[in-house]
Amino acid sequence: MGRRTTRRVLVRLVAGLVACAAVAACSPPPLVPLAPVDEPVVGVADPDVVPPIRLRGGDLVDAHGRVVLLRGVNSVRKEAPFISPLAPGWLGPLEREHLRASGFNVVRLGVTFAALVPEPGRIDEEYLARVVEVVDQLSADGFWIQLDFHQDVFHQMPAWATPADAWELSDEPPELLAFLGWAAGYLSPRSLRQWDSFLAGEPHVDGRSVAEVLGEAAGALAAAVADRPHVIGIELLNEPFSGSGVMRCIFDGCPDLERLLTERYEEMAAPIRDAAPGMPIWLEPFAPTAYVAQPTMPTPRIAPTPEGPQLGLAWHLYCHATDGGRVEQVDPATAGFCRLRMDNGFAAGRRLAESLGGPRILNEFGASANPLDVTLATRLADEQFVSWIHWHGAEARSATDSVLPDEVESQLVRPYPQATAGTPGELRYDPASGDFSYTFTPDPAIAAPTSIVVPARAYPTGYEVEVRSGVVTSGEAAGRVTVEADGSGRPVTVTLTRAGG
Repeated sequence: MGRRTTRRVLVRLVAGLVACAAVAACSPPPLVPLAPVDEPVVGVADPDVVPPIRLRGGDLVDAHGRVVLLRGVNSVRKEAPFISPLAPGWLGPLEREHLRASGFNVVRLGVTFAALVPEPGRIDEEYLARVVEVVDQLSADGFWIQLDFHQDVFHQMPAWATPADAWELSDEPPELLAFLGWAAGYLSPRSLRQWDSFLAGEPHVDGRSVAEVLGEAAGALAAAVADRPHVIGIELLNEPFSGSGVMRCIFDGCPDLERLLTERYEEMAAPIRDAAPGMPIWLEPFAPTAYVAQPTMPTPRIAPTPEGPQLGLAWHLYCHATDGGRVEQVDPATAGFCRLRMDNGFAAGRRLAESLGGPRILNEFGASANPLDVTLATRLADEQFVSWIHWHGAEARSATDSVLPDEVESQLVRPYPQATAGTPGELRYDPASGDFSYTFTPDPAIAAPTSIVVPARAYPTGYEVEVRSGVVTSGEAAGRVTVEADGSGRPVTVTLTRAGG
């Protein structure tokens, strides 16, 4: 990176922080604990979304045509057996009960190519069966599942996917980058060579690129879950990396490398379309997303389905104290920087999703004991009606107690409209007071009601509900508030307040 580029970057960052300070946006958000729940007053209801979920323009929609909002957690096991088991500490009965009590309705389930296709052309059928077993149990419990081909620093990729000359290179990053933690491994000589080879589509197996062979495995997974209606699609690759072009991508942009990534996605997606023609496919841009330069996503040449492209954006946003941190008030400079980071990241996510013709899911954020990232991300997600999946969050001590700090959980455990019979409008929630407000324009062609999740853990004393231009059709203290429009055609507004507040 040249001096002029560095100067532009610094000017841009300083100008952003100055602007942030000018509008008082740098004030750190308050720390909000989650109220304890001894005997839940609010019930726990099954999700009210009718499968399958499909992508329609910028929305997720269910079989009734209602606009769907997803809220949930990641469950990714990065070591053998490379799938989260239905056992304590992962996705056991206690953890699934905890997720339901928190109002969550989706799990991003990690799978790995290393386990699925240990040798080119050979699918591990036992591993595939274990994945299907977990999918079936989550489906039975009412959760939606996004299947994520996970990798970090190429570690969950098969050994055969590494070019022969890369094994001779060091997997240690430069010492001066040790402050980046595990992510510094992306900058080791071996990692840079692995990603450069992958992106270039170098002939590697029988004259085919690695992406083509991985695509066959992705097609096998798609075929195995094609008749599972709670699967909302397959994410082709977690956090792809731009290899030796990383600095250019971060600071100046790299449309040439983004085009190569799109070509690899095209190769990986083709077998999925053959095996499960209607299944949504989720694409992820280079990590980190929109740190300085704005990323692009060339329109991929992936065969459309009878219901349109069925392509969506999966993207990640991290800022402060990831993989660690503690509950504390951050300084204004950190709060301001993270607010700008989140604002820019959400704007980039919108543009990338629009280029694909589909919706976006923020399917990784948080990963910190400090609540700053989740506070900012969930607030923006409400404002922009964006689905999200937190990293990580499935672990629990009980149905009403998690390993996450209360100040983090208070931002995640929140009411939300999981299915809207019309066009979503303004969505607001204050974790401190419990005040919730949602406005939507009803669609008289949709017979099903609008359904709002009310987590028992967010309303320990119960709640009161008021509706304007509509009626409540659910029972008292239900974990799901259902609302029908009154036929006037006016926008419907639903408000919730904590009982006794």
